[in-house]
Amino acid sequence: MEVLGECYAEGLLNFPRDIKEAITWYEASIAKGSPRAKCLLGLIYLEGKLDETNTAKGFQLVQESHDEGYVYARDVLEKYQ
Repeated sequence: MEVLGECYAEGLLNFPRDIKEAITWYEASIAKGSPRAKCLLGLIYLEGKLDETNTAKGFQLVQESHDEGYVYARDVLEKYQ
């Protein structure tokens, strides 16, 4: 499911770029226990891909992802600190 989120977030594989649809798929993946989806959703908030940047929510999601064992989340945390 998180791959569908990525396809919508980045407009990959002829998917239309649609951040709200990406969020829907990331949230579904998070509900299934995906720390990677949590990190990717956090990046949407950190990078301001919605109407506004929500760094607090972004950091929280990425930190939770890291705490759950997603190694790449550490790089994201370092980049945005």
